Amino acid sequence: CLSQSPAILLYLAEKHNWLDLYPKDLKVRGLMHQFLHSIYSSKLGLRVITTSLFAPFVRPDIAAALTKESWVKEQRRAAKALVAFEGFLGSKAFVACEQPTLADFLAYSEIGQANKKHCDLIDFGGFPRTVAWMDRMEKLEGHQESHRSIAKFGPSIAARAKKLSESRPVSNL
Repeated sequence: CLSQSPAILLYLAEKHNWLDLYPKDLKVRGLMHQFLHSIYSSKLGLRVITTSLFAPFVRPDIAAALTKESWVKEQRRAAKALVAFEGFLGSKAFVACEQPTLADFLAYSEIGQANKKHCDLIDFGGFPRTVAWMDRMEKLEGHQESHRSIAKFGPSIAARAKKLSESRPVSNL
């Protein structure tokens, strides 16, 4: 049984020959794998946005342990992950090359939910490359349709998150 979304998506890309999302270029694939094994999946990676900032608002078992102090700590961890993401992006339009790949869609699944348009969990003011990248991702075909659900429940999460962190937004360290 295959688990973990990066592994599943890479398997499907190979099986179905999704060359637009998983190009044959070995340098691009190498960058994708580097990103997925470090910036995305590591203990200090982008997954912290979902597991520590988003999950407490949709899982009561996690919410019970949420305090302002733990919220601020997790925002700092997310900021560190975004600093790493900014560095990895560099001057590229997308994570691994000048077109979106599976790595971008996985990264956006973590970062995009936290932006002001959805759940507003992070102040992206100190992350200009990430903001520009999110803007490019949001222009992709199907983006709006695929984010209808989060557009509906995001504002309630944003309101609850604001109560926890009004005085301490995540900054660029």
